[in-house]
Amino acid sequence: MSENANSAESPTASPFEASRADLLDRLLDRLEHIDRVASRLERLADEAPPLMATAVDALDDSCRRLAESTGAGADERLGRVLRLLERLTDNDTSRALDALLDRIDRIEPLLERLDQLPGLLAVLVDALDESAGRLARQGIDVEVSLRQGVHALLWLGQRIREPELERLGILLRSDVLEPHALAVVGKTGRALAACHEGACDGATLEQVGPIGLLRALGDPDVRRSLAFAVQVGKRFGQSLSAPDAPGDGR
Repeated sequence: MSENANSAESPTASPFEASRADLLDRLLDRLEHIDRVASRLERLADEAPPLMATAVDALDDSCRRLAESTGAGADERLGRVLRLLERLTDNDTSRALDALLDRIDRIEPLLERLDQLPGLLAVLVDALDESAGRLARQGIDVEVSLRQGVHALLWLGQRIREPELERLGILLRSDVLEPHALAVVGKTGRALAACHEGACDGATLEQVGPIGLLRALGDPDVRRSLAFAVQVGKRFGQSLSAPDAPGDGR
């Protein structure tokens, strides 16, 4: 009976006390881990200033090399980046970029053609070099010819007026510059030059009267010239009686 009385007199542990005891047990179990973490944090705190100093030195050295190699320091480059960002975020720039992105499928073929442009330019340069070499072998200086040609065009463009240019176009469309007509003009010019240099100058010019003219008709060359003049007169008369052709330029 005395054992029952003692057991009844001993106090029973409450749930709160049991929970606190369990928490204390877990804290005691984690004390070693907490101590290791605290020691590691202390080491990091001790090593942080030297590490920061090393990082700052490395950054300063990089900025110095950047300024020496490009002539622009980090501050200037950062300012450029900020200005570029400001322009990119502008309303007009944003709209332009949107329009560009909407047409990117059309731009891609152009970029592919641009990739082929160096090869085409190389082919063109080779062709020009070959043409220049061929002209040089013929005794033609391409550089001088181009310079004089441009000068001639500028000179002519400064002095010619629109009505004269229109008449020049009519001349180019006519048959005056036809190869056979030019051949006749060339022969006439050579005959005039030979006459001026030889028998037709003022010192040796002989007068021809009616008898001399009849005598000259016996010359085969004179008869050939007269036959040509008669044919020209006949064709010219036919052209006068015919209506103007569309190629006359009128």
